[in-house]
Amino acid sequence: ERKETNKEYPMTRKDYIMIAKTIKGHTDGKEDHVMRGFALSMVIELQKENPRFDRERFLTACGVA
Repeated sequence: ERKETNKEYPMTRKDYIMIAKTIKGHTDGKEDHVMRGFALSMVIELQKENPRFDRERFLTACGVA
């Protein structure tokens, strides 16, 4: 029988890159208010996870800066 654990794993740079690439994949290169809004919402949540999270770098990587 397998035990359930509540161990949490912190997000890594690799996770942030994957999220940014996914968001960027849904933008068409034009100004996209919906995806920018979504990216900004993600920033709020990711900053809760990591206070040193770089907002501008993430938005640039998402293609919505």
